[in-house]
Amino acid sequence: MRSHLTAFGLGAGLVLLAGGVLAVVGPRFIEIDGDEDGVSVANLENGDSGSFQLQDGKRAVAAKWTGDFLFAADARSLSSLSKSLEVEVKEGDLLRKAVFENRDGKVAVSAFKDDTALSGAEADAEAAALLQTFARSSGVNAGQRLKAIIAEGGKAAAVAEIGALTGGHAAGAYIGALAESATLDDDDVEILSRGVAKLTSDYAKRQALAALLENQKLGQAGLQSVLTAARTIESDHEVRLIIEALSESGMSSASAAAATALIADINSDHEIRLAVEALTGSKALDGASAARAVAAAVAAIEGDYEKRLVIEAAATRLGEADMAGAAIGAAGAIKGAHERRLAIETIAENLETGSADWLALIALAAAIDGDHERRLAVEALAGHAPRNAETKAALAAAAASIGSDHDRRLAQDALE
Repeated sequence: MRSHLTAFGLGAGLVLLAGGVLAVVGPRFIEIDGDEDGVSVANLENGDSGSFQLQDGKRAVAAKWTGDFLFAADARSLSSLSKSLEVEVKEGDLLRKAVFENRDGKVAVSAFKDDTALSGAEADAEAAALLQTFARSSGVNAGQRLKAIIAEGGKAAAVAEIGALTGGHAAGAYIGALAESATLDDDDVEILSRGVAKLTSDYAKRQALAALLENQKLGQAGLQSVLTAARTIESDHEVRLIIEALSESGMSSASAAAATALIADINSDHEIRLAVEALTGSKALDGASAARAVAAAVAAIEGDYEKRLVIEAAATRLGEADMAGAAIGAAGAIKGAHERRLAIETIAENLETGSADWLALIALAAAIDGDHERRLAVEALAGHAPRNAETKAALAAAAASIGSDHDRRLAQDALE
């Protein structure tokens, strides 16, 4: 899995902050480590200074600046610059550099190839190309630049520019900025989602898709486009964050189903549990949808401990449609006697007295493999279950099924 972020200076020189001033010591570019497909990005800002470095295969892009600057819409020039900006691009053995400086309120431009200074139109063209490369490789000032693009050419121009971006880091930032600043229709979302699916960085994919989910009111077609792109994410952590974004974005039955479907794409028990916790914690998710999410999570989780924590996360919603049945089904999927007993206790503490699921819960306790844990489950149920003829008989049978005389007597005493 490619990393979206590396410590600034790993293989690129050491970054020092001294007296509030950013200094870069050592090589200016991240060294190529032999992995030609490797992508690493570092982006630092400190007060009115900042720097950006990207290593993508055999190409390295670096920029550093002091003071504020704004891109023109096409990013081939600056609409304003308070102090200075330097951009370097290294491909193979060729090093290209452009320097932009504020001189008496005007932007002065210098350009170089290796150690050779360029002049005239050649310098202007080289500087323009390098500046655009920097803009299209990074997410620096993405929001500002997108506003300029939209003002000049409308939303379609912004969508087209995103298609021209050269790096996943930039694409994620630009799509996020566009989602925050413009209303997108299903066709826009489909185009952007297709672009996201082609990115190599799972982080950038999630960043872009989450921005669409959080800032756009997606129709069914748009949601399906986002879901299709999300299924190209390999990282369990990033898929879980997509599910969290879905849970926070005004849940509909369609988005609930989409979020639940994504659970199956996660391998990590821990990440699955965190995902379903986000879903069951969403007030916008109805009980039936939450129950389906719990069932999907428990079906995907292997470890008893994480299954039990899923039940704990859903416990406060046991009075809602299908939730009690889903929780009891989840407890039944727990193999270990100790974790199953703890799950049963959690359900018993939160199950409504009038629920029709008490007999199923008692039967689950009676099936616990282990006299001690079965006795503790019966004792817990005795303190919470309604005292009607059916539950009394079921609890008595559960207590009688305990093989150990000592534990059986204690369970029966609890029922008196």
